[in-house]
Amino acid sequence: MWGRDGWPSGHALTASRPAAMRTVPLAWALLVCAVAGMSVVNLATVEATFTGQTEASGNQVTAAASFTLAAPAGVSAPSGWESGVPLAWNSLDDADEYQVRYRADGATEWFETEWETGAQASIAGLVNNEVYEFSVRGRNALRTGEWGPASPLTAMPRQWAQMSTAGGEDPEDDWSAPSASDEHTCAVTVSGRAYCWGDNRYGQLGVDADTDHIPTPTPVDTTTGLTDTNVVDITVGWHHSCALTGDGQVWCWGRNNSGQLGDGSTGSSAIPTAVDTNATFAQISANGWHTCAVTTAGAAYCWGWNAGATIGDGTTTQRNAPTAVSTGTGLTDTNVDSVLAGDEHTCALTVDGQAYCWGSNAFGQVGDGTTTWRLTPTAVATTTGLSPTNVAQLSAGGRHTCAVTDAGRAYCWGARWNGQLGDGTQHTDEGLTTPTPVLTDSGLTATNVASVSAGTHHTCALTTDGAAYCWGRNLRNHLGVDDDGLSVLSPTPVITDGTDLTGTNVGSLASGYKYTCAMTTAGRVSCWGRNDSGQLGDGSTGRRDVPTSMIAATAVPIRAPQDLNASATDFPTSLRVSHSSVEGADQYQVRRRLQGSTNWTTSSWFQGTIRNISNLEAGETYEFSVRARNDHVTTDWAPEPPVTGTPGS
Repeated sequence: MWGRDGWPSGHALTASRPAAMRTVPLAWALLVCAVAGMSVVNLATVEATFTGQTEASGNQVTAAASFTLAAPAGVSAPSGWESGVPLAWNSLDDADEYQVRYRADGATEWFETEWETGAQASIAGLVNNEVYEFSVRGRNALRTGEWGPASPLTAMPRQWAQMSTAGGEDPEDDWSAPSASDEHTCAVTVSGRAYCWGDNRYGQLGVDADTDHIPTPTPVDTTTGLTDTNVVDITVGWHHSCALTGDGQVWCWGRNNSGQLGDGSTGSSAIPTAVDTNATFAQISANGWHTCAVTTAGAAYCWGWNAGATIGDGTTTQRNAPTAVSTGTGLTDTNVDSVLAGDEHTCALTVDGQAYCWGSNAFGQVGDGTTTWRLTPTAVATTTGLSPTNVAQLSAGGRHTCAVTDAGRAYCWGARWNGQLGDGTQHTDEGLTTPTPVLTDSGLTATNVASVSAGTHHTCALTTDGAAYCWGRNLRNHLGVDDDGLSVLSPTPVITDGTDLTGTNVGSLASGYKYTCAMTTAGRVSCWGRNDSGQLGDGSTGRRDVPTSMIAATAVPIRAPQDLNASATDFPTSLRVSHSSVEGADQYQVRRRLQGSTNWTTSSWFQGTIRNISNLEAGETYEFSVRARNDHVTTDWAPEPPVTGTPGS
């Protein structure tokens, strides 16, 4: 159907050849052929796939650029990973490539990605916990569609994936001194980097620095085994911290007076040191002066202080390296799901939902109906609500323990001198030796509890719809509740007005010694309560009565790439952009624009220092700049002014 410019005489039609051809449906082809021989032709309402138009003998052809290309539908932009947002959309039948644009919410300038195939894209290099707008469009060889959806989607990249708090009553500390605080906090970013903050008198922050405390999140040393990306879990004791890497190895740092670092010695270390074992672990937990872990096969190990029988090996002998927990009373080498370290006792949950505890039992924290210390795992009593198969989650605190059943009911047992059991009672000398239901008259129900976190003298719970409740000791308002009493005896909602928390957005809770932290579903962390050592992570050492946002992690500085160059290639419509490598940078991004234009086109993030930029106009001059990033920070664009390059030159 399509011929050279100027058809044979007798036909009053001429048309330019298209810049790019695409298949025309047979019905269209027949229609154009049929009307070509008519003396009067008006195709003004017909969309064809060629470009340009001419008039002859009063007959007019209107040639559209292509068939109409709709905006993509079903666009989704969920929050959920560090410094970036993943997008997806429904593919279009007529689209060959797609482009995403994004901007900070409220900004006027859009950033546009390179055109790429496939109905998904990952936008990286964003600022954590900031809201961004996103939209997407498609194109084929002849037409670029509209941006969709009509109202841009919003999403928020998150930074934190998991956190751990601790601190307790260390008998060796002088608690009359204002600076005597054991509290520190650690967290892991979603990209796998470990950070700690708070008390650092024993090197428990993993920072080889001569300072007693650091009130802001600080990266843990990565010179010995941890990296910027390999940490999957972190836990803290009174004066030490441990991290689990993706390959199942455990690294610990801080005080080691009781062998809690597990490296076979009692020498403290301010940088991570490998635990002395050939086992591969899947879960870890630290508290007090001991640490425990579960192997990938389902066996429990503990190490450190054992005067209170916290190791569970049938002795009270200190263990400086991982030691197998006894399997003679219910646990096996393959049935342990998780192990939870308390101050002076330890508990484990089996894969079939049964709870076991061992260690100090003066207040009934083992939960077996007695106050007898247990040297080996002992089944928690199942006469008052728990069963051998219905426990879904456990938490071991100071001298009490709490559990959540698979139906969503919370139970606690052990010491209750501050009301930390949440059953409405308070007794200085006597605890409860069997699981007792937490009250359900103020927000918690018999079916809505998702998890519990037992601190030293208080407990907090998270509901299935994302609300936080706390109870127990409230001397420094570490409950974050609207109550002036010294103790709160039943679950009470955490204050959310004027904070980052709401009644539905809490994703996890961690209770320490006189302070608590919460992580929202968007990865923002807020803490409240005692803050003598900066354990709340807000940059201060002042007490906080309500949830207060933790500041962003300390950036690991990197410089912008240098020596940017845009050189011609063998192809007349592409340029090769190269630049220097940046120490500490993981990825790079290039942007370009026609010289004199105000609109930039931004590439996806990539590794390496060379990028071929294609689909340029031969003979046109383009401006280029580049930036670098790691999992904490993105540099400014460089150089200024941008370098230039001309394809085909």
